Amino acid sequence: MCAWASNHRTTRSGSVVRTLTLLVIGAVVSAPADAACIAGGYTLDSDTLYDVVTHPTEADTLFAIQNPAAQDGIALLKSCDGGITWSATALTRDFYSVSSLAIDPVNGETAYAMTNRGPMVSRDGGITWSETDLPNGQMVFGGDGTLYSHDLTSIQKRPPGQTWATLTPVPAKFDVLRPHPTDSTRIHVGQYYSVDGGASWQQVLPERVADVRYSPSDPMRMIATATPALLSTDGGVNWSELPLEEFEVFQTASVSGTAVAFDALDSDTIWIATRSCGLWRSSSGGARWRLPTAGLTGAPESCWLGDNRPEVKRFKPSPMDPDRFFAITSDGLFITTDDGDTWVEANGQAGNPAPPPPNPFSGDADLELDLFGLPGRFTPPVSLKFSGTIRHNGPDMAREVTFSVPVDSIGSSHGVCVGGSCDFGDVAPGTIIQLQMQRKILGGGISARCNGDVFEMSGRVTATTNDPVPDNNVDTVSSVRRNEPSLISGCAGEGLLQREGGGGSFGYVLLFVLLISALTRRSFDRAGLSCGAAGSGRNLEPGLAGKQQVMAARLNWTSFSLGNHEA
Repeated sequence: MCAWASNHRTTRSGSVVRTLTLLVIGAVVSAPADAACIAGGYTLDSDTLYDVVTHPTEADTLFAIQNPAAQDGIALLKSCDGGITWSATALTRDFYSVSSLAIDPVNGETAYAMTNRGPMVSRDGGITWSETDLPNGQMVFGGDGTLYSHDLTSIQKRPPGQTWATLTPVPAKFDVLRPHPTDSTRIHVGQYYSVDGGASWQQVLPERVADVRYSPSDPMRMIATATPALLSTDGGVNWSELPLEEFEVFQTASVSGTAVAFDALDSDTIWIATRSCGLWRSSSGGARWRLPTAGLTGAPESCWLGDNRPEVKRFKPSPMDPDRFFAITSDGLFITTDDGDTWVEANGQAGNPAPPPPNPFSGDADLELDLFGLPGRFTPPVSLKFSGTIRHNGPDMAREVTFSVPVDSIGSSHGVCVGGSCDFGDVAPGTIIQLQMQRKILGGGISARCNGDVFEMSGRVTATTNDPVPDNNVDTVSSVRRNEPSLISGCAGEGLLQREGGGGSFGYVLLFVLLISALTRRSFDRAGLSCGAAGSGRNLEPGLAGKQQVMAARLNWTSFSLGNHEA
């Protein structure tokens, strides 16, 4: 313990500098927060807590991403008091799962979230959200306000006030993108590094890494997860192994389960979080290590040091407070404000939470379907054409509207249609969608709901938004088949029944019997057998020739019917 104390910022000048720096940071932190929170009372779901995102300019403003099983759970929560209480945002679990969150460091009221419904933007500090036109991918802000979006292989960036630009593809997949804190031309992407803003890449690490960090006090110093952890002192060009001889546990740290960080004021103080053996800290550049776990609880993964080392799923430093760090374990979120010596659970306090703000995909949308225009009677084969309209009677936006009907093709005034299905996206109140549909009816059978000779076509329109009048979402239009030798599949009393995609079981049995009969007849002919008088050749007995012609006609008719149906 004496060795640790002697290495933990013991110089008088270092203490003075640190104290003055903390006073300056404290003055900034104590400024009134711009981003408001609604009433708290929510508790984090420790089982599904995925990530914690810190605000770039407000030390006590945090966001928690979680994936609760309950559909009325909250996918994104916000705290304005450092995790003591949590309030809801509009991103509720019944509509969203959130994979990443990025907060603008220049305008802290603007935030972007990547969800299963695409990118969303908030202009009020993350409380309410709306759709936005951004590239799909994980989003990261640079210190100068440049927004990056990546999908583990490709990267796009948008500097402030400019349009999106696509960077040169990275040679291999990567797990993390970390812009340089002050130099926008330098980007570290997994095991690759660029010094020309992403125009070219060079591999500087031997394998994929889960986390890369710059030292806030000395950006030339970097640390990366690997086996073992690596340190760079020239801005990420060259790397060397950290001196981890005391704890070989780092050799077994998986790439997908580690995180690293520097102390904001001391580049020799390094943190490494492992899923295999808890949280480690060194104040000597990696020469000596300590496990500061007082108050940090959670189930261990597998640690040779004992079962009291919780698995650390996420670990992040505060961008505003050099003594504040955040860790997620199986017991939820923990925060330290004394450089890791003690940890406090920050899962919120149960209470009477206010309901979340209106969800962008919530509300009521009354969709109404009307089909019309089938001919009164038809004779197969024929191409039936009919029409339809979808009306949105409001009052709110109809989200993710789709339409389906058993036809061959649909022409529509909106959206995209393939076969008998259409995707209209979001539809505003008052919109009228015009439909033109076509269905070929062949002589060998048609597939549709039918009642005797009545042919019916039923369609359905749906949306993810609540529909207060669901009965008018379905409509049916009908026609009558003329009394001709054609079939309506699946209708009793129509003779030979056929299924969609091929002949019915009775048709196959009849065809099999006819083929056996023909082969049997051919065998009799080869044997010289005859039912007529001697010397009369193959004269058939009275009436047999007519029966054979009937059987051949049935065989030909069945083949024609099946051929038409399969065509």
